[in-house]
Amino acid sequence: MVCNRKSTLMAVNTAAQDISADGFITYTTSNKTGCSICFTNGGNAVTLKQGLYLINVSADLLGTAAGEATLQLIKNSTVVPGAAAAATLAAGDVSNVAFAAVIDVNPSCRCVDNATTLQVQLQNIAATVDNAIMTVVKLA
Repeated sequence: MVCNRKSTLMAVNTAAQDISADGFITYTTSNKTGCSICFTNGGNAVTLKQGLYLINVSADLLGTAAGEATLQLIKNSTVVPGAAAAATLAAGDVSNVAFAAVIDVNPSCRCVDNATTLQVQLQNIAATVDNAIMTVVKLA
């Protein structure tokens, strides 16, 4: 199959979701183009094929307890350095956080599968996450 459209994804969850510390954001709806990005509505993982990608993440965090809440990009179960945003919250506080990252996925071959899985994790404290949006654009 030949795919000539630019690969993009906009995954969204506008409903409030209570997430425990170290839990992952779930995205309920999406718009997707192209063939290089795989995502299933209601999931928390995005799979990327070979290429260079720009990732943007934003969400509103509602504190359910006091502490620092961090949204962190996870690539193949490993933290992506610099791809995070944090807010210090008290119970009832709301803060919008956002970050961007560039991810390079190497080509795969018969011996090595370099497909990359991305997730957005809430770290440090539990919080309510609302208006979560992740966009992924294949640059090259």
